Amino acid sequence: MFTSYPQCKDCDLWKNVKSIGTATVGSETSTILFIGEANGRDEDACGVPFVGKSGRLLRDALEKFGVIDFAMTNTCRCRPPNNRPPTPKEIAACIHYTEEDRDRMPNLRLMIAVGNIALRALTGKQGITKVSGEEWGYQALDKQLKLMPLMHPSYVLQSQDKELERFYEHVARIPMIVKGTLSGEDDFGTYTVVDTPDKFVELIAFLQNSRIFAYDIETTGLNPRDPDSQVRTIQVSWDLRTAWILPLETIPWTDEQRDTILVELKAIFENKKIGKIGQNIKFDNLWMKTILGIDVRGTIWDTKIVEYLLYGKGSTGLKDMAWRYSRMGGYEKLLGDRPDKVENDETLWKYGGIDADLTFRVYKAQLPKIRKAPSLDHLLHTLLVPASDVLMRMEYHGIRIDTERVHVANQNCEELIAALKRQMSSLMEVKAFEDAEEIEFNPNSHQQIAYILFKICSLDPIKQTEKGHNSTDKEVLERYATDSKLAALLLDYSSYEQMRKTFLSELLSHERNGRIHTTLWLTETTTGRTSSKKPNMQNMPKGDKDILELRKCFVSDEGYILAEADMNQHELRVMAEIAGDQAMMEALSTDIHTATASIIFGIPPEEVTGEQRREAKTVNFGIIYGLTPYGLSQQLGIPESQAELWIYRFFEKYFMTKRYMDATSAFCRRYGYVEALSGRRRYFPSYEEFDVKKIKEAINFPIQSTASDILLYNAIGVDKLLRGRKSFLVLEVHDSLLLNIHRSEISLIDEIRDLMCGYSKQFLNFESELKVDIKVGENWGEMEDYK
Repeated sequence: MFTSYPQCKDCDLWKNVKSIGTATVGSETSTILFIGEANGRDEDACGVPFVGKSGRLLRDALEKFGVIDFAMTNTCRCRPPNNRPPTPKEIAACIHYTEEDRDRMPNLRLMIAVGNIALRALTGKQGITKVSGEEWGYQALDKQLKLMPLMHPSYVLQSQDKELERFYEHVARIPMIVKGTLSGEDDFGTYTVVDTPDKFVELIAFLQNSRIFAYDIETTGLNPRDPDSQVRTIQVSWDLRTAWILPLETIPWTDEQRDTILVELKAIFENKKIGKIGQNIKFDNLWMKTILGIDVRGTIWDTKIVEYLLYGKGSTGLKDMAWRYSRMGGYEKLLGDRPDKVENDETLWKYGGIDADLTFRVYKAQLPKIRKAPSLDHLLHTLLVPASDVLMRMEYHGIRIDTERVHVANQNCEELIAALKRQMSSLMEVKAFEDAEEIEFNPNSHQQIAYILFKICSLDPIKQTEKGHNSTDKEVLERYATDSKLAALLLDYSSYEQMRKTFLSELLSHERNGRIHTTLWLTETTTGRTSSKKPNMQNMPKGDKDILELRKCFVSDEGYILAEADMNQHELRVMAEIAGDQAMMEALSTDIHTATASIIFGIPPEEVTGEQRREAKTVNFGIIYGLTPYGLSQQLGIPESQAELWIYRFFEKYFMTKRYMDATSAFCRRYGYVEALSGRRRYFPSYEEFDVKKIKEAINFPIQSTASDILLYNAIGVDKLLRGRKSFLVLEVHDSLLLNIHRSEISLIDEIRDLMCGYSKQFLNFESELKVDIKVGENWGEMEDYK
């Protein structure tokens, strides 16, 4: 049994703590020893290491990944004042206790340095976030041990979930390190290169007799529409530690042989009775369709999507999963950072074989986990895998752009940016800065902005950055904008700069082919919403905010018309359904914004003005997103007391919504997660310690996730309706679908509206009818209601 050291006075920390020389906890026969930094408040209070909120996160992760045979201690056995890091002297006074505990553990195999303090004390090295999860050798007297650096759970909590999945991934490696199975090329399989016609015949025979197989491709780049794009290899695996690699470009196939290969591949890959497994399979399917003319059918599993369902947004890449599910972690070092640039054929073939082999192994490991969660299994097969296929076709089709309008918008944007710079340069505070520093003011420099606002203008700081500097982000500038001309101008400037960098530069780069093919993702948000990149079409300004008229740059094809099917007040309707709020459902059946205006202003609905309805709209959407009285007062320019009254009246009418919010918060506080109707979950470690922002996210997750899933389900239905027709989907934007409708198929619009209303109710058995509004037009910015 480990002992404490209550008589220790080797440094001065003992003078002001409750627990002196806290003992290591756990069994001396354990194989793992965790060494943290120092006692915190909770550890000091009860004399046990790792019991505070960060300790609970670590212990929960260990339980999650089956790590049970361990002991725990800290580098510094007393609590430093105000939780400051222990000094080198304090560490030196304690480190021999850790060494003594280590040496009395006969079965010890792995020491885990939790955080920079422990890492430096044990090895003299730093940089924990860079080396976290690695396996090192460690010599202790006459015993050779292993050591793993691990980022501290307090850092994970401070990162607001950004590092949570990486933390989980590293904890998941612990059992493999103890067993000696974390890494090693001995786990590579047997990989066959198809370099003769006979081997190709053998490969096709295997695939024809396979019920399922994993496949992967290596390409010459990342964009299949680039002029020189090629599929270099296709590799498949239908059994563990097995892969067959088919080079398409480096083997000197004759034209006849190549034609035969493509015909046979097309028959296999377009046979939906043979199941296909892939990692981010949408990428591979898009290349197969674009370059080889093969429309892959029968996709049943995407390991990236499954990992996302199981563990959320985070380490869903195949290279990350190699550490989690095999002993091939780090295999990508074979090729360096860009496998598409590797010229050595044998290296590329081996890499491709590993990709296919590993994808099949991950599938086999994930399968029992998904089967234990029927709701996720259902979600995977009825929604996410089919939706991935629909998004692939959206990417394939793209949307046409009016290049002349793009140039006009770009010129207008540059002129507006230049005008804003001139206005800022004319301000007294900016002139004072330029005179004092003898440099021209740079509106992109947060350091210069902070100097002017806080030093020259003497504004009170509102919040700080992670590095402890006074923040000048959008939220801060919005708070200052009423009284500071510079802050107001900076908001406009950053808005135009974002439009120029995010949208216009991307649109101009596609001038050659006249179409935008954005990349759509199902696994990049915590809520389950889709996202898009290059450009981010889902952040495209609309309405009054589209000052540059960017939406007018997106136009229908010749002989087509654009149609946008919008789920009317979608998230409000989902909220009403989830909360069982009959009052809100009734309001939605007429005009909820007018109904809410009538409630908060205390007037009959027929007396509500347009301005009052607009304010009520802000109240409706703001409250379901967790808007506080202060936030509402800032958005509407009203006293905070008035905002409080409006929120009170809102919840007095829609009391079931309030009950839902409180119940969701309480559930998350107790169980550490929330769940959408479709079965998606989001986990909140140490939820009770988080701020108001986390509470808002927990309440909003089931609403936003469910709303997104409904739209995806609609996209699948619409895609089926349009198969074999001239019309096609081009984009999904949160609450709406954008389509290119051929003018000879205009009547399809009525079918699409009916289908979306029916599908919405069918998907989750909703009590209320969801509403779909459709607009049509020659371009995305000028659309009229479809009658």
